[in-house]
Amino acid sequence: MNRELLKLLQEIRMERDFNTIAICQASADDCVFDNILKEISMPVVLLNKRLAYTYKAQFSKELLILLCLHQSSVTARLTELSVFRSLKQTRIVAYAPHVTDLELVKQYCLDAMANDIYNVLIIQRDFSATQNYYTCNKFPLDAPRYKQKSLKLPGMISSAIFEQQFQNMYGTPILIYPDQLEPRSMLYYKPDGNVEVEGYIGRTLRVFAARRNTTLFINHPYKVGKSVFYGVLQELAENGTIDIAAGMTFVTPNDDLEKLSYPVQTMDYCYMVPLPENVPINQLFFAIELAENGTIDIAAGMRYVKPNDDMEKLTYPVQTMDYCYMVPLPENVPVNELYFRCITDPLQQAQADQFYQPISK
Repeated sequence: MNRELLKLLQEIRMERDFNTIAICQASADDCVFDNILKEISMPVVLLNKRLAYTYKAQFSKELLILLCLHQSSVTARLTELSVFRSLKQTRIVAYAPHVTDLELVKQYCLDAMANDIYNVLIIQRDFSATQNYYTCNKFPLDAPRYKQKSLKLPGMISSAIFEQQFQNMYGTPILIYPDQLEPRSMLYYKPDGNVEVEGYIGRTLRVFAARRNTTLFINHPYKVGKSVFYGVLQELAENGTIDIAAGMTFVTPNDDLEKLSYPVQTMDYCYMVPLPENVPINQLFFAIELAENGTIDIAAGMRYVKPNDDMEKLTYPVQTMDYCYMVPLPENVPVNELYFRCITDPLQQAQADQFYQPISK
């Protein structure tokens, strides 16, 4: 069977590349995938149920999971795959030598999808002779939960091994619940009496529904115009009441990033504020003096650092430098002269006029 397994892995890789293979070993039972280890020319990760860390958070490579299923621990084995969080797009090749009844294949697929795992391929003991395998199928909902396929034969055009199941959801309703915090999401009644979700998150969901051939549906009780905070939305999503929480929250890198769909972009916020009028330099230093006296808390400006007095008060690190100022030419100075002021001692700022030096052009 080694030759057929290697051919299957090659075709899977040609369909969508992967650069790491993970073999999940949860018991001491022999696994057919152990026999092809020496013939695999890419990194292989061996995992067992004693792993206490979240693999997806520690390892971001595109991987293929090879899994041996045994009749006594089918559901438990899939549950152990929680080490690979967010497995919607992760491909799994499962070897089930005891499967002779297609009802068991259906149950495997149902167990996988109950664990939010969709790209599962199941091969049986007679795979070497028949070259047939089964892939789990989510949509349409009234279709069988699996599809039978075969290895590509010469001159034969076969369908994709792992289909993009969420490309066409066949009108399956998605349960949403908006936070109704403008401008993110708002609810309003259309002239025909139906409720529409608007806002930039609401519009994003509507575009998603149109492109994936699905429908948006609000099943949980709501009131138009009443805001719902994200903590409530998150609880509704986690207990399965809704599918998508139409709101926003801040991402905590240590806890949330491995749960999110790929790619995820994080950013800082830059706030645009009105540009104030120009403030004379003498008033700016006067404001800093008020800050030191406690009249105001923060002076939004700059000042010189006194090496002996101020350095120990500043946040680390602090970089100090000398400043060279270009100053406008006074009216009574000939045009062929340039005034250049270089201050090397900040304490001499009060005596800046003494540093004006005319330089002939």
